[in-house]
Amino acid sequence: MTHQDEEIREELTPREVDEVVGSEVTPADLSDAVRLVRDDLGTEEAQRELLNILVHAAAIAASLRRLSNAAVDDRDRTVLEWRKALEGLATEEVAACITSLLERAETDDELESQLAGLLGVHEDDLSSMQLVDRQAVAEILRLPVD
Repeated sequence: MTHQDEEIREELTPREVDEVVGSEVTPADLSDAVRLVRDDLGTEEAQRELLNILVHAAAIAASLRRLSNAAVDDRDRTVLEWRKALEGLATEEVAACITSLLERAETDDELESQLAGLLGVHEDDLSSMQLVDRQAVAEILRLPVD
C-alpha cells in the first residue's frame, strides 16, 4: 500500500459508528445524564457522578478519534447526535465542577487518580493544576475549541 493509498479515507456507516462508541449508551442517554447532574452540581455526589460521566464521554470521544483515518459523513445522524451530546459537557459549569474536584483530590486518592486520567496528567502533576476552563473540557472531549 502506498502512502497515497493510506491517505484515502473510507466512510463509516451508522452501524460502524455505533460499534465504535458502544451500543449500550446512546447520545440521548449521555445528554439526559448530564442534564440531571448539572441541575445539582453543588453536592459532592453530583460532582463525582459528573466526573464519571466525563470519563465515559472522554472514552467515547477517544474511540471516535481513533477513527481519524476514516471519514465520517457529517450527514450521518448518529455522529451528529454524539457530537451534540459531547458538546453539552463543554461548559463553564462543568469546568468549574472539575476545578472544585481538583481541590478535593489532594486528600482523596481515588478521585486524584480519576482526575489525572481524565486530564491526561500524572497524579503528581495534578496539584499544579488550579483551574480548568471550558476549552480544557472541550480538548478532553476532542471537540473543536473556539
